[in-house]
Amino acid sequence: MTVAGLGDGGVVLHGDRPAAAYVGPTALGWLRGRAPAAGQEGEYERCVRMWESAGFVTTGQQTPPASSVPTEVAARVALLTVVHPTLVVAVAEACGFCRQLRADLAANAKVLQDLRASVVLVEDGRCTVLGLPAPPGLAPLAEGLARSGTPSAVLLVPGAAPRAAMGYDQVSAVLIELTGGRCGGVLVEAPTNCSVKVASHPVDGLFAVRCGDGRLLGLATRGEQAREAAGPLASVPHPGYLPVTLIVERPANLYLLFRGGELLTRARTAEELAETLGRVLAGFTALAEGQVTLGCGTLVHPRGQAVLFPRNWMSDLVVRAARLQRVGWRIRPEPHAVLLPGGLLQVTGAGATMPVAAAWASPLGGPPTRARYLAQVVNWLVRPAPRAAVNAMAAIARELTVHTGTWQDALAHLTAGPPP
Repeated sequence: MTVAGLGDGGVVLHGDRPAAAYVGPTALGWLRGRAPAAGQEGEYERCVRMWESAGFVTTGQQTPPASSVPTEVAARVALLTVVHPTLVVAVAEACGFCRQLRADLAANAKVLQDLRASVVLVEDGRCTVLGLPAPPGLAPLAEGLARSGTPSAVLLVPGAAPRAAMGYDQVSAVLIELTGGRCGGVLVEAPTNCSVKVASHPVDGLFAVRCGDGRLLGLATRGEQAREAAGPLASVPHPGYLPVTLIVERPANLYLLFRGGELLTRARTAEELAETLGRVLAGFTALAEGQVTLGCGTLVHPRGQAVLFPRNWMSDLVVRAARLQRVGWRIRPEPHAVLLPGGLLQVTGAGATMPVAAAWASPLGGPPTRARYLAQVVNWLVRPAPRAAVNAMAAIARELTVHTGTWQDALAHLTAGPPP
């Protein structure tokens, strides 16, 4: 955890997972070790409980989690019945991560047909078996797993101890390994509500393409024209299970490129699609030590200025890209924004930098203080984020002009006149 001051307040941020919170001036002092003043004890205790439940602090007084012994016993009993590797996965219809997992499994149907193992999805006691046949009686094991959240899984391999996996990322990693892939060799991005909506429609092609850091990435297509355009871009034969990260489709006269639920471009030709896709793939690179990498959108202007905006605005602004271009603004399709000391944006592929003129933040509940909005901007940091990167981003944010509003407000502001 890193605590960084942002003027009137600050941010507490987890460096390994996307968890962060704004803290007011008084709470910021408590996080830094200051004792509560007289009369503040109740508020202090409430804050500590909230921070502890979010994993920000450890007091040693947490209620221990429910025993996992019943699930462990059920896993060892189930292990006696399997004759080949079997992955038991607890899923739920209301879980967006589970819906994304099901979409990924559907896209990988051919790989699963040839799988010399079983994948058993269990929901409300109903089992769906993919790959080789699985023994009956695995539903109770999944019910125990589901109590810890969904999707969650256990891998049963004859002669080995059961191996648990929790969450979309871990379950996807097990599926990659189960089909012969290398752990860490395939890009796995956690889905959002928007990406689940885009992924819910079936795909009819899945290709493996290589990122800038050497990892493989799943590129899915919808429709014959999209498949013909994306096919030549595939860098390697299909190596095994690939979570879907990018989707290409051509519903009318434009090629649409999605990253999860974000529309990255509306290309008129296959050549334009290939050029944009190349820039996107190059942007997936390993984080350098101390590097400030943000998961946000970026607009750049020929006058040499950049504006940052929340990632979930990407689709709305891409649809209105022509309006932005009329006044010089262009949306960068790269997956991340890399900032250098002094708040300079590194322009991928151009070997150039430009200053970040401003950032837009979404409206928040609570008092609209500057520190609250700066905390939102700092939380754009891509994890894992070392302490040095958090502190560097906080220093950049303290000097940054931040506008607040919706994407409609940002569009009206940016197209009203010259860049800020």
